[in-house]
Amino acid sequence: MALELQYMTLLAMSLNGILLGAVFDICRVVLRQWKFLRWAKPLFDFSFWIFALFSVFSSLMWANNGELRMYVFVILLLGWVLYRVLLQRIVVGSTVGIIMGIRYICVMLWNIFVTVVVRPVKTGGQILIRLFYAFDRLLKYLERVILWPFRISLRIILWLLRPVFRLLRPITDRLAKRLRPISSRMEHIWGKGKGIWEKLTNWLLNKDDQNPKQ
Repeated sequence: MALELQYMTLLAMSLNGILLGAVFDICRVVLRQWKFLRWAKPLFDFSFWIFALFSVFSSLMWANNGELRMYVFVILLLGWVLYRVLLQRIVVGSTVGIIMGIRYICVMLWNIFVTVVVRPVKTGGQILIRLFYAFDRLLKYLERVILWPFRISLRIILWLLRPVFRLLRPITDRLAKRLRPISSRMEHIWGKGKGIWEKLTNWLLNKDDQNPKQ
């Protein structure tokens, strides 16, 4: 392998070691800070290894036309060690800071949404309910005030018509006597129909009780 290709391979693999270490720590910090994503840990792991394979082999294709040798893995390990020594704290701290910033922005947006939308809607609903109850009470009061004279007038009219009712009472009594046979007949028919219905239902119930025994 030419010296230039060796230097390119050294640079590419060391950068890949640093990159893979950073990506691994970012995924680990994200899963630790956002607990609701822990169910997706297998998906994160699978995606990380797919990304690692793609990154390493694409870098090899660029550096030395895909020639894979043992020292490539040694250089990857050295890049990862350099990342652990020099850059891990910076990457982890930056990731935590970004996550905290995103969390703060989300909380702030939620508080703004509650203040601008939820609370006004809730307050407006409470005001509408109170106005509805007040309007209902007002209508009931107006109903009493408006109908009060009519009630008094109706009582006066009924009191004035008492002589007329007394004159009509013989007629109503005769009419009631004539209608009494019809009403008694209807009651008799109703009683028979009710008895037939009860017998039919009792027969059906007894039939259902006897079927399992058979």
